[in-house]
Amino acid sequence: MKKLLILFLLSIYYLLHASSGFTHEQHLIDTVKSIYPAIDNNKQNTISLSTDEKVYLASHPTIKVSNELDYPPYDFAVEGIPQGYTIDLINILAKHIGINIEYVNGYTWSELVKMFKSGEIDMLHTLNKTEDREQLGFFSNPVQPYKTYIFTNTDNHSIKDIKHLYGKTIATAEGWSIQEYLQKNHPQINLLLVNNLEEMLLALSQGRADAVIENRQSIHYFIKYNNILNVKEAAWLKEFDNGKFRYNYFLGQNSSPELMAIFNKAMLLIDKEEIRKLREKWFGDIQQDVVLSDEQKAYLAKKDKLTMCVDPDWMPYEEITDQGELIGMSADYVKLFSQRINKDIVIYPTSSWKESLLNIKNRKCDLIPFITSTINHKKYLNFSQPYVTVPFVIATKNNHPFIDNFDLIKDKKIAAMKKFSILEKIQQRYKDIEIIEVHSAKDGLGKVSSGEVFGYLGASAVIIRTIQESGIIDLKINGTSPWNSELTIGTHIKEPILAEIMQKAVASLIKKEKKQIYDKWIAVKYEKTTDYTLLYQIVSVIILILFISIYWNRRLQKTLRELELISIELKDKNIELGKLSTTDKLTQLYNRVYLDKVINNEIRRSGRYNKPFGVIIIDIDHFKLVNDTYGHHSGDLALVSIAKLLTKHSRHDIDVVGRWGGEEFLILCPNTNNEGSMKVAEKIRLRIEEYTFENVGNLTASFGVSEYLTGDNDIILISRADEALYEAKDSGRNKVCTK
Repeated sequence: MKKLLILFLLSIYYLLHASSGFTHEQHLIDTVKSIYPAIDNNKQNTISLSTDEKVYLASHPTIKVSNELDYPPYDFAVEGIPQGYTIDLINILAKHIGINIEYVNGYTWSELVKMFKSGEIDMLHTLNKTEDREQLGFFSNPVQPYKTYIFTNTDNHSIKDIKHLYGKTIATAEGWSIQEYLQKNHPQINLLLVNNLEEMLLALSQGRADAVIENRQSIHYFIKYNNILNVKEAAWLKEFDNGKFRYNYFLGQNSSPELMAIFNKAMLLIDKEEIRKLREKWFGDIQQDVVLSDEQKAYLAKKDKLTMCVDPDWMPYEEITDQGELIGMSADYVKLFSQRINKDIVIYPTSSWKESLLNIKNRKCDLIPFITSTINHKKYLNFSQPYVTVPFVIATKNNHPFIDNFDLIKDKKIAAMKKFSILEKIQQRYKDIEIIEVHSAKDGLGKVSSGEVFGYLGASAVIIRTIQESGIIDLKINGTSPWNSELTIGTHIKEPILAEIMQKAVASLIKKEKKQIYDKWIAVKYEKTTDYTLLYQIVSVIILILFISIYWNRRLQKTLRELELISIELKDKNIELGKLSTTDKLTQLYNRVYLDKVINNEIRRSGRYNKPFGVIIIDIDHFKLVNDTYGHHSGDLALVSIAKLLTKHSRHDIDVVGRWGGEEFLILCPNTNNEGSMKVAEKIRLRIEEYTFENVGNLTASFGVSEYLTGDNDIILISRADEALYEAKDSGRNKVCTK
């Protein structure tokens, strides 16, 4: 209070002197800095603020911000805790600015608007511009793009346009901009006014409304997490959007234009990677429209089409047919990319991968849809984020035991195709392995079959397909390699705008689309390889012969013993494959897929029996520096050691330990409250701090802990643990924090 009083008197002093033409600006600012050092640009704030903006922040260290009850994935609350994309974004901006945010929730949207009008709230957010709203205050720069869609019941096939809704009923939340628009422009439509998005969709699902109108992300998010099966996307409401993207904004008070000016400056400081992570977190499985900048649109407008170079012979990933058409996984992805950026992408024919690389290098084609980022490729290409992972395995003769460690074959001859980028990594790590270069998978597998080489290293899907098509029956996939190939889109280094466009196209992909393409080209191939029909027929014939002829009895007994051994081996292999599908290759801990499953199972169990459980997310501090300083091999060794420490010092009969991704690990603690999880985390933190890692020395880790709360889903629970982890990292690392 004393500080605020001093600041108030100083502000009055400043205003009085400013009106007489005489100011003491710098004196005032210096005094303000001494009272509120957080606004000192040279200390904590990297934003260049005007005098008025600094004074505003000094007098408003806490900003009151709206928080809706239920507008996922942007703005909602779970048991009073703010959640959503925009909430996370505001929290990031607040850190840049150096202010505290107080969220006001427990009210409907119309109630929040009334509170804003009365001055009880400083800022509304996640709203679009209308003429009426522009009278309320100052809007920020655009925050989040979206398009508005009509959604109907799945049985309704007649609604394709707004005029098809004349005489029908649309459910909408009271006070939303679509209500104002429909009443003004389409009074022929009946409105069912409700409180929020949930009530809108329930009215549609139950038949009390014929349609709802809202942005795609919100509806799809709500449909997914509430298991609503009878609602579909009918049409883009172009008229409402004026044929282009609409945007969500922040809205500040008319009396405080400085607030929106400050937030606009803060938005310019947000790193693209932060935005990417937010979009992945909240929209990861919801199709995103690709929003191109004016510069990117102009770039595409100058081109009739984009051309691509591919590997002409690498099925099921990609292949050029005799008719010059592209087929395979890449063809399906390219079709999606073409739709997203609204530009044709056509094949530039080549006869080999080497020729394709030469053509992209010489800029005869615009992009390569499937390529791995390597040191050599980086000399002339930019790369998108990886979007397809290709597991590499080794194929050997049927009679060779399963290979669970590459060290077992370090003195063997291995066939592989020269174009594989992972060969560089293999030859660096296993100098004793002799690599025999071949021109095709068929050639390499043929050398294995003839005994010229011990095994063939290649993409698992390619090996299976080649074995099926060539009829080679004495080979099998007999082990996994420590490497995968991460496929990206490659564009020429002198075309940075195209690289940005294709990255946006890749970022728009959703899990469902990826799974559909995978199942179409790869998953089915694996299923065909596990067809036991022939084995059952053979066994049936043997049993029949057993009853017919005693003469064959001894031979049949021997055959049955062999079949029993085969059956045991098959069971062992199935166990091994099951382990591989749930285990991280490097650390041998459970992988992300398995952890997701366990977390959801634990949520269901906790909901049924009211038992607590906690999650701990661990991030190795400054791990990038380890890789950069000591090399990735030393980094891998450190991760393996971390995994062993986690396993050793967690509770073996209770906790589930896994690798969450990169240098992040996760421990799930069943039947454990927050206090118990904190104890587990603190114990492990000390063990890591005390441990001396090979080649690296000492490392530390930061821990985020959260306990399951009634109503949590996996996203909310993990998000809370993530927030705790970021707090631990922001407050100095090597700490355990909880949310």
